[in-house]
Amino acid sequence: MKSFVIALIFIAFSLIHQPIRSQGDVTPETNSYVSFNLAYLKSYAPAFKQFVVSPSRFTTNEWVITGFTGAVFTTMYLNDKALFQKFNGSSPFANENKMEWTGVFGNGIVALPSFALMYGFGSMKSLQRPKEAALLGFQAFVLSAGTAFVMKHISHRPRPDQLYVSNQWDGPFKSFEFDAFPSGHAMRAFAVATVLAGYYNDMPLLGAGLYGLAALTSYGRLISSSHWPSDVLAGAAIGYLIGRGILYYYRHPQKGLRISPTATGIGAVMVF
Repeated sequence: MKSFVIALIFIAFSLIHQPIRSQGDVTPETNSYVSFNLAYLKSYAPAFKQFVVSPSRFTTNEWVITGFTGAVFTTMYLNDKALFQKFNGSSPFANENKMEWTGVFGNGIVALPSFALMYGFGSMKSLQRPKEAALLGFQAFVLSAGTAFVMKHISHRPRPDQLYVSNQWDGPFKSFEFDAFPSGHAMRAFAVATVLAGYYNDMPLLGAGLYGLAALTSYGRLISSSHWPSDVLAGAAIGYLIGRGILYYYRHPQKGLRISPTATGIGAVMVF
C-alpha cells in the first residue's frame, strides 16, 4: 500500500512539474482580456481543440512522462482488482462511504459557487484578474465534465460496487448504468486546478493547494469504492491536459488578437 501511494505521488508531481508556461500561461503580463459574452461562449470549441491536439506540442521530456504515465496506467489496469483490494479490502462495499466528503471538490458544489463569488468580487472591485480566473476555471469545469460524460458512455465500464469485474467494457450501446471510466471527479478537479495554477503562476502556494485538493479528491474516489485505480489515474491525467489546452488557447489565440500599446511597451491584447 505505501509503495503504491508513493508511486501515485510521484506520478502526480511528474505531471504537475511540467512547465505549464510552455503550454502558455494566462497572467496579467500577457495583457489578455476575457469577458463573459458571446465570443467567450464560442471559445469553448477551439479551446477544447487545443487539448485534443496538445500532443503535437509535446517536448521530448513530455513524451517521456507521457510514456511513463501510459506504462503506469497499463500496469494499474492489469492489476486493478488487486490494487482496489489494497485500498478497500476484498469487498467492494467495505469503504463505500469513506471519505465521501472529498467529492465536493470534483462535483461542482465548491467550484461553481467559488467561480461565481470570484466573478462577482472582480465586478464589484473592478478587478479583471479574478473575473478572468473565474471564467477560465468555469470553462475547465464544463469541458472536463463533458469529456468525462462522453468517455463514460462510450466505454461503459462497471464500477466496483456495481459489478466486481475490472476488465469488463460494455461499449457505447449497452449497460448505460455503468459509468466508471474515467473518474469525472478527478478529471474536473485536475482540469480546474491546472487552469487556476497556470493563471496564478506567480502564487505557487495557491497552485500547490489547488493540486492538493485535486489529489485529495482523486484519493477519495479510490478509498470510497467508487472507482478502479486506473479510472482515477486516467481522469486526473486527462483533466490535467484539458487544463493545459485551455491555457494554451488563451495564450495563443487564433482569433481576436491585436497588437496594442501597454504600460511596458507593445503587447498582445485579446479582446472578446
